[in-house]
Amino acid sequence: MLRLAALQLTSNMKQVQAIHTLSAAGFERRLIADLLGTTPGTVSVTLAKAKAKQKPREIPVVDPATLTPTSEE
Repeated sequence: MLRLAALQLTSNMKQVQAIHTLSAAGFERRLIADLLGTTPGTVSVTLAKAKAKQKPREIPVVDPATLTPTSEE
């Protein structure tokens, strides 16, 4: 039943978007590949490329004495 719901959810999506959606929903790479008719390698590469494109999170610098953000210049 869960597989059917996943297929319905991703039926109108491009493969990359479907991979991201199913991965975010907690599906394993092998199952995603099986559902979309591709290989686990394709799923892994697609997710790795998406991860590489993400901007690194910026951690604010805080003055320990005042606990206020400082500017790094």
